Amino acid sequence: MNKYGVYIIMILAVLNLHANSKVFGQEADITPDRDPFIPLLDDKGNLRKQFTKPSLQTSAPQVILMGISKVGNTFYAMIDTELVKEGQVFKDMTIEKIYADRVIVLYGDKTFELKWETEQK
Repeated sequence: MNKYGVYIIMILAVLNLHANSKVFGQEADITPDRDPFIPLLDDKGNLRKQFTKPSLQTSAPQVILMGISKVGNTFYAMIDTELVKEGQVFKDMTIEKIYADRVIVLYGDKTFELKWETEQK
């Protein structure tokens, strides 16, 4: 078989995949939101059933709010030894709002609150 025959077989296989949603006789996810960078086969050589991207992390970011200060009318927060202000992106988090006692951050598609708690003895 020449190289054109191989190309024709590959094209027919792709067309068959879209027509039947089966690969090697197994059901496959061929939805339009399929991530084309996820391989058809997993590490063990089995056909993947789902090809969509994994959801973004839903747990709170693992950072430490070390302090909050105000210079003029602008609040700054010390997060993991880095001084940040509103609108800044830090470790995949967007600093949404800084208050005197807390910081609101956007991480992935979720909003989290970092609280500043002072020790009182």
